[in-house]
Amino acid sequence: MITPVSIGYKLPNNCACLVLVYQSDTGNLRQRSMPLRNLANLDDTIIAKQMKDKHLQYLKDVDEGQLVSVINKAMVALSGNAEAINLNKLDDKELGAHKLKMDVLFNKNKKTKNDKGFVYDVQKDFKDPKEESGWDSD
Repeated sequence: MITPVSIGYKLPNNCACLVLVYQSDTGNLRQRSMPLRNLANLDDTIIAKQMKDKHLQYLKDVDEGQLVSVINKAMVALSGNAEAINLNKLDDKELGAHKLKMDVLFNKNKKTKNDKGFVYDVQKDFKDPKEESGWDSD
């Protein structure tokens, strides 16, 4: 039985590898590096599916959204460009992949009533803006 602890990537010699830290049956922490291939030619969701199929023993308990997110970060790091993407110009498949990544980040940051430090009705006072925005001046 393999229990994933953390997942990330590394870029040794300009080649991307997926790195999984997991706990083995004996309770020892181990690390597994898996090469990421075809990053320039394929979509991150397709690569995630291929990785999960190829390394099922290690990745079966890893959330697919988290896997896509790590692969996307590796792709951006390899390409050296982290430019913003206009979601309005994407087709349904690409848009769905980006929404999946956003959902991963949202679920990571959201607070539920069962979380420690949860406050139901958060109210904050903000300072006056430094410059006029124009859209809300009534």
